[in-house]
Amino acid sequence: MPYSIGNRIKQLRQDKGKTQDEIGKALGVGNSTISLYESDTRRPDANTILRLAEFFGVSTDYLLGKNPDGRPSANLSQTTTHKTVPIPILGRIKAGLPLLSEANFEGEIEVSTDIKADFALRVSGDSMSWAGIADGDIAILKQVSSPTHGTVVAAVEEDSWDATLKFYVKANGHAVLKAANPEYKDIPITEKHKIIGQLVSLSKNPPVLNDYLAHLMYKGLTDKKWELAVEIAQQAGLDGESVANLISVFVKSVRHVAK
Repeated sequence: MPYSIGNRIKQLRQDKGKTQDEIGKALGVGNSTISLYESDTRRPDANTILRLAEFFGVSTDYLLGKNPDGRPSANLSQTTTHKTVPIPILGRIKAGLPLLSEANFEGEIEVSTDIKADFALRVSGDSMSWAGIADGDIAILKQVSSPTHGTVVAAVEEDSWDATLKFYVKANGHAVLKAANPEYKDIPITEKHKIIGQLVSLSKNPPVLNDYLAHLMYKGLTDKKWELAVEIAQQAGLDGESVANLISVFVKSVRHVAK
C-alpha cells in the first residue's frame, strides 16, 4: 500500500523531523498510538485525520493517499497558515516614559497572532532557571497591572527601572516576587514596584550543559543536608510523623514570638 494513510503519516512526520512521541503529544495520544497509525494497524478517526492534516499543513485527501504523485495539492482547504505579528523587545525601561515608547525598544520579535502579547523582554541571569527560563531567553508578555497569583510577571522598581522576571505570589494580604532558584530571596512588593506584564509565552535558546551541571551540584548538596537531618532523627528515635509534628510546633512558636 504505497499510498496508505500510515505511510503518509510516517513520511510527513519524518519530513518534519518529529518523533512519534512529539506527534502523540501534539494530538494528545500516546506514541504507541502513532506507531499503530503508521503501521496501518489502527486507522485514525475522522477528527484525528483533520487534526493530522492541520498539523502537517496538508489536505485530508493527501493524507488519505488520494494524490498518487506524492505531493500535497496546490489548493489545500485544510492548510493552516500561521500568521505572525512583530512585538517590541524592551531594553532598560526609561523612567517617566510610556512602557511601549520607542525609546524603550531594542528590537522586535515575531509572535503568532494566536498569542495575545504586547511586548517582550530578554531574560538576564539565572533567577528563574529552575522553572526552565534561562539567561538569553525572550519572555513574551501581555500588559497587566493586576496579575494572577502564581503567574510569572515582569516588574520594575522606580529606583532602577530595570525589569525583573519572577513569580507573583500573594498570600495573607502580602505579595512578593519569588525567584525559581533557591539562591535568590523573595522580593516584597512595595509601592515602588510596578507590575508591567504577565508571561504568556517564551522564546527559548537551546539548553546549556553548564546549567544542567549546576542543578546536579545543588541537588547533591541539598540531598546531603536531608540525609544528615534523617540521620539525626533516627539517632533520636524519631519517625517521620514525629519530626513533622516537631517542625509544626516549632513553626507555630516562631510565628507567635514574631507577633
